[in-house]
Amino acid sequence: MTNVSRGTEVFAQRLGAVEIGGFSYSVIDVKHALEKRVVPALRDDQGMSVVEQMLGSLATTQFATDQLRAALTESREFPDWQVGEVLAEVYLEDHHSCDFPWPMSRDARNPRGSLPGTDSVGFQKHGKSYRMAFGETKTSSDAKSPPGVWNGRSGLKKQLEGLRDSPETKNHIVVRYLGCRANGAPWQERYKAAASRYLANPSDVALFGVLVRDTKPSENDVLARAKNLAKGCPTATAISIVVIYLPDKHITKLPGQVADIERRNTK
Repeated sequence: MTNVSRGTEVFAQRLGAVEIGGFSYSVIDVKHALEKRVVPALRDDQGMSVVEQMLGSLATTQFATDQLRAALTESREFPDWQVGEVLAEVYLEDHHSCDFPWPMSRDARNPRGSLPGTDSVGFQKHGKSYRMAFGETKTSSDAKSPPGVWNGRSGLKKQLEGLRDSPETKNHIVVRYLGCRANGAPWQERYKAAASRYLANPSDVALFGVLVRDTKPSENDVLARAKNLAKGCPTATAISIVVIYLPDKHITKLPGQVADIERRNTK
């Protein structure tokens, strides 16, 4: 598997339990990330391969085979925020030793809808074991620094504070959400290792806040919020705030780029 680019570091700093980092992407970096990692993840190629293996032998007529193929390869539009979420997820997998084994898209009843709850849930390799990892992503072209997506009831600030401070939110994800899906899965042992650490100490987790921006890089996008998150943070909790800076005014181009890649792949 080809990793996405780390990008050019434009700022980095540690503030107690909180680590911040900003990374600038070139047009080539974006293109590579979309082609190699983001589009396959948006389509859930891995999951569809499993379904195809399971159902392929049941399609005993050409009509049934065509129906299955159409369902597995159905093309759809992906909004920029969804592309941003997946870019953030694969970035954390490739550069922060994370593993998010169950894409949230699998839980969507409506393929064009968005789901409530934490954007990315899984685990992070930490030392010789694994710990639970939770990620929230915001995609924003807001010229203000910090951008407005930090604010409000559904803003990044409240989301990260909730994950830092609320055992109820994490309990639901660890036990009910991932636990029900882990049984018999290839990642079951990783889940058990991370869950074991979590049950011993619910603060022993990695939290990630990711901003996908297409504005001029600025540490002010995250600095004040990071300082606030560091206050009162449990010793065992690690918080990372990552900003991926795309080229200027590039966010609105993401859906079109994804569509172009899908068209080329289906020819």
